[in-house]
Amino acid sequence: THNGLGIDKPSAVVKTEFGVCWARKTGIYAWSPTQGIVELSAKMDKNLAPISEITNPVVGYYPPDSQLLVIKNCGAGSDLLVYDFTTKSFTECSSYTGDAITNMQNNADNCVWVEDDTALKRYLPIQSTSSVSWDFTTKDFDFGNSGVTKKILKIIVSYSTAASGVSVTVSYFKDGETTADGSFASTWSTASRGGIINISGGDFDNPIGFCSSLKLKFAGSGSYKINDVTIIYRTRMKPP
Repeated sequence: THNGLGIDKPSAVVKTEFGVCWARKTGIYAWSPTQGIVELSAKMDKNLAPISEITNPVVGYYPPDSQLLVIKNCGAGSDLLVYDFTTKSFTECSSYTGDAITNMQNNADNCVWVEDDTALKRYLPIQSTSSVSWDFTTKDFDFGNSGVTKKILKIIVSYSTAASGVSVTVSYFKDGETTADGSFASTWSTASRGGIINISGGDFDNPIGFCSSLKLKFAGSGSYKINDVTIIYRTRMKPP
């Protein structure tokens, strides 16, 4: 028994090879005999979306890709949160369901459920070919030392996409700012794997210059997978 971490219904908990996982209004959790309770959503603000939107969750699991699935509200059309145990990251799929759903059930290597009392549906982690709008925001990077000022020299993004010649906007936020300090739009060419975009500090509306921490937001349309982001910087030497 763990006080304050209970669930409203059995469909909000699921067994996985990583332990027992569940979702509630305060976050998404996992328990195993070796680690005890781990909050998978610990780095997400409980007072903001998407965690604040978890009102009536249903939880499932997709074994082939080790992904935990959380429908935020099973009583109506809802967004889906996907936690990937391999990358330890969340992805949000907007308006994933169109109506109320039942519990999620594992059937061999599938995760299935019934929607609107009639339609049997299953989860498929396939990269979409639709030209839909998307955005992705990184965490706030302080490069292991928030007290040291750094100069950003270059940002290298590795990606894959089937889209051809779509403009992607990269915005940057310095030192915990909530409003972007600058942005840069460029065309990302088709790349089945390992496409590379190099962005120098001077490519943005205003050169990034010096900062203690940096956060990036990518936005565009089409189907993209951002594989890796590398930030090249140097520390600013101060006289004693």
